[in-house]
Amino acid sequence: MIKKVHCDNGCKLAYKVYGDKEGYPVLTHHGLVGSIIQPNLEEKLVGLGIRMINIARPGYGESSVCKMESYADWARMIKPLIAELELSKFDMLGMSAGAPYCYALGALMPDKVQRIFIYSGLPALCDTDVMNAYPNLPDVKKEYAFYRQASLEDIAKSLYKMYLAPLSEEVLELIDFRDSMANNCFGMAREAKLQSLDWGFNLKDVRPPVLMQHSKIDQEAPFAAARKTSDLLPDCTLQILENAPHFSEETLSAFFSEMISKIKKTF
Repeated sequence: MIKKVHCDNGCKLAYKVYGDKEGYPVLTHHGLVGSIIQPNLEEKLVGLGIRMINIARPGYGESSVCKMESYADWARMIKPLIAELELSKFDMLGMSAGAPYCYALGALMPDKVQRIFIYSGLPALCDTDVMNAYPNLPDVKKEYAFYRQASLEDIAKSLYKMYLAPLSEEVLELIDFRDSMANNCFGMAREAKLQSLDWGFNLKDVRPPVLMQHSKIDQEAPFAAARKTSDLLPDCTLQILENAPHFSEETLSAFFSEMISKIKKTF
């Protein structure tokens, strides 16, 4: 069942809990395209003592539309959820565009965040050296300059045209895409806007250990930029995949299993 929590800025965040309702909590942050509804997740967690808490960020799925000035806002917005679930400590999983949200909580809630797991994470575009590691740099700078200056409505139209319009109706009916296109793609537009701005915190303040996995041939989040991002984090282990796409069910499943194994060793 999808539940909602009220933030102090009037926004409602939707979330869904999987696994052991009394188990060790892991907050999950999906990518640019994603949903908190994962039909096969429950069976994967049977008997593991893990509680996965999937959170729909503003504009996605049943979460309401509300603006954010930076990723640092996430630490404030999510406090009611942490209080409602009585979480004294937790781990986090961030996939692709979900990575900065994990880093923000790691920097701003170091007393609660124990470990951070990042799969094909978005590099720290707020850092000049990281940005300069992107291939086709002039095009990348032009794209993010547009995101900084444009309205969320115009960004949403651009993202739809770029990423979604070429896809078949069958693909767009999948829950990940349906939830991402909710509210006229507001969530995706807000993501692009935040990526282009100052993130509101410093990566050097992310104290919890980070396990980051990234492929050398990632075409969406370039490996060179991901490596530079890992260097900015005080305690980061970078696992390198030689020949994997940005996302695949196989590599994500393997990373998920490794994450569960590491968490269970701390019980």
